[in-house]
Amino acid sequence: MGNMNWTGGLSVGGGGVDYNGGAYDLKTIPGLKAKPQGLHITREQMAYEDSSEYKRKLANGENPYPAQRPWFPITKDVFSEIIPSIIDGYPYKADILLWHMCTPLYSTPSTGRDEIIAKISDPKEVPLLIASDIVVGDSSAYADYIIQISCTLSSMCTIQ
Repeated sequence: MGNMNWTGGLSVGGGGVDYNGGAYDLKTIPGLKAKPQGLHITREQMAYEDSSEYKRKLANGENPYPAQRPWFPITKDVFSEIIPSIIDGYPYKADILLWHMCTPLYSTPSTGRDEIIAKISDPKEVPLLIASDIVVGDSSAYADYIIQISCTLSSMCTIQ
């Protein structure tokens, strides 16, 4: 048991899929601009003082502070701000919420509350919710669509 490349043991190699490449090379689609741009809904990697909201308030003679939600100019991947920012519509309203291989209602503190679930389930708040997961989990259960991704138990491919 546990012997590499022997009957009953683990098997190494055998091809697979490049996780970062995917099944389709999006860079080959004519006219597609594959470079992300704009402000993250979580307001990460940008200072509030560089935002159009701050500049607009200054131009109107208003006090720009405090911002409606915190800004994170130094950090990235501020997972805990995704759902609250979408619900607040700040800094903009999102039409589509897509979560991939994550369970925000379970893993982010206090996000699994009934009022949060009611908001993300309301098409007026989140018009389209798509989950990409290996199972129907505690968060993906509220999705409009679930895109199944393969795992070692449901596929013979491996990720290299």
